[in-house]
Amino acid sequence: MNFSVILNTRKRPMYLDSAISSLIDTADNPDLVDFWVRYDNDDELTKEYVKTDPFNIRKVKFLSGPRPNNLHTELNNLAGASSGKYIFVLNDDCVMQTKGWDTDACGLLDNSFEDGICYGQTFDTSADKPDGAEYSSFPIISRKGFDALGYFMKEDFVGLGGDSSIYRIYKEVERVVDLKHIVIDHIFHNTIEKVMSPDETAQQMRENSWRENVDPFSINIEKDLEKLRKSLYN
Repeated sequence: MNFSVILNTRKRPMYLDSAISSLIDTADNPDLVDFWVRYDNDDELTKEYVKTDPFNIRKVKFLSGPRPNNLHTELNNLAGASSGKYIFVLNDDCVMQTKGWDTDACGLLDNSFEDGICYGQTFDTSADKPDGAEYSSFPIISRKGFDALGYFMKEDFVGLGGDSSIYRIYKEVERVVDLKHIVIDHIFHNTIEKVMSPDETAQQMRENSWRENVDPFSINIEKDLEKLRKSLYN
């Protein structure tokens, strides 16, 4: 399997269906892409959607459990359960815009570094990033990078912040691969108007993030860098 796509979802079955369909429809080799989706036990909308057997469970694995305190813990669990050479994180409100994204990403990532440890920097339409932000909201990280660090996203963050901190780590060791020609439309974040009018799921994510009060741009990453550097080929 080339790509394992991992995502959390809550009460957005129509958007989830569009997200998965967009990746399948735009991939050159959809049979080499699988999906790992986690939803909450109390999410009746998604529970009913799963019962319809969407995609005939075609390389789409649905996992459920109690509502988590930390979404990044769940993403790490999904990443660990999956087997793709590259792990691609998405939200349920994403739509892939680039045809042949899988061929492009594989070609560049496969030939980037001898040890295979890398971070693919895709582009997304999120309008609420800080000015000058370089990180990708939806990176593609190699399995070898995941194994070396022991996680996909830092669990210091309950909600928002994991994407910017993991970018800092890979940038510091010069393992960022430019995939910005691969474009992901972030539906609920692609205009400031939408950002200011969040649905229930987005609002709860923000409230959790505000309570934790952890700055992803200043959190200490020295131990993470030390761990990653031990696996790098010089």
